[in-house]
Amino acid sequence: MPLTENAAPILSLALSDLLGPALPGSMAFIRCLPGEVARELAADERFAVRGWQIAVVSQAADAAIRSITADQAVEWREDKAGAVLLLVDTVHAGAGMDGIYSAAREIAEAELFATARSRARDKLPHGGKSFADKALSKARRLARNKAQSPWREFAYLCRAARGLQALGAALPEIGLWPVAVDDRPDDGDLEKSALLVERLLARQGNRKSAEARVVSLQLPEADAAVERTLAEFLRAAESVSRLDALARLEGQESLWVNRLRPGLFDSQALQAIRWVNWRQKNTSPSLTSHTHVLSFLGRAQS
Repeated sequence: MPLTENAAPILSLALSDLLGPALPGSMAFIRCLPGEVARELAADERFAVRGWQIAVVSQAADAAIRSITADQAVEWREDKAGAVLLLVDTVHAGAGMDGIYSAAREIAEAELFATARSRARDKLPHGGKSFADKALSKARRLARNKAQSPWREFAYLCRAARGLQALGAALPEIGLWPVAVDDRPDDGDLEKSALLVERLLARQGNRKSAEARVVSLQLPEADAAVERTLAEFLRAAESVSRLDALARLEGQESLWVNRLRPGLFDSQALQAIRWVNWRQKNTSPSLTSHTHVLSFLGRAQS
């Protein structure tokens, strides 16, 4: 899970907001980060909070990458010399951290990423905040009972901060189909993005072949080469997770929303009929009943 180039500075700002003044003897710790992320952050010189000494607690001490052992972390707590922020690699930190967990302040996952997302959102390009907000909301609904990773949401916002094109290109980070954004982002493209994921990368219950799923998109006859490329991608995707499959799409822009031309997006059909009583309680006809006999509810998903 490599860090984007702006992740360390943005997390530094978020932690400055959360930690407050660096008072002698203050100690805080974070243990919600993946171990590789904690180690990479500690080794990054741009990850700094004014007045706070930072280190990752892992299996070995190495001053060059700001890594210490659990025993050293306990010594720092007992010395109470300066303000210390510890990034805990929970897999490799080993025993000896219980005293720190009970005595020091924990920066919990919820507060860390709420602040980090807010800081990253502030960096989004003009016109991109609404699109990013709706993308995150759409991704959470698409995940259904599987909680969306706070780290992935933060990573998406960091990547999206690079520019308008990145708003759509980075969508696989949160489980959505990538979107080619040209002049300005279109919130409606997120519906298409989610539809492609559900149609083509269904987690279960979809026994159709890759070719059958591609045919269901109703691509133009002229896009036969694109059909073959997409079917090839779907066959390869069957052996990996949805997120890994979507990540592979980032290098295949011809398959992105606004580059693909599915007729499915343009089809409209009657999805439901709602019967409305045309008489009021006094048995006289309702003035508006004739406008509600049939309701055309949404776009077809044939």
